[in-house]
Amino acid sequence: MHRNLWKRAQEGKPLGTLASEVAFDANTVEAVLLFSCILVCLAGIIFESEYLQRPGFQAQRDSAAILTMVIVITSLVYLAIVLFYEFSNALCPSVAQSTFSCETADEKAKREKSMRFTGDNAKSTGKGEDVEAGAAQTNPIFLKKQRQAKLKA
Repeated sequence: MHRNLWKRAQEGKPLGTLASEVAFDANTVEAVLLFSCILVCLAGIIFESEYLQRPGFQAQRDSAAILTMVIVITSLVYLAIVLFYEFSNALCPSVAQSTFSCETADEKAKREKSMRFTGDNAKSTGKGEDVEAGAAQTNPIFLKKQRQAKLKA
């Protein structure tokens, strides 16, 4: 996803939409939380050093402690926001889509215009092609063979 980020930004996709896609991406969440864990571990090493144990370094010790607390609290808040987004998206996708989307009115109209529904068991991908419900969990090779069989018939 990050590979095409610059290309998609040049195509005119709003920056807010791109930022929300990146911020809630599982790889980004993992990287941010891993970075926070590494910083907290490094802070633990700093606290154990003899340098900060000296009598005149109380201010440095306090600032390192405050910085560590800020990192931990910020990471927990970020995790809570991501979990809230994921749960709201899973439980109420239509509400989450309208709440967290940064789509402009023109983009929304264009997306809705490109949607086609062919029946109760179909859903739109937004690209003009329909997919059977549950097809996201189906093997792509199996789907390709199914489509080829439908074309031959």
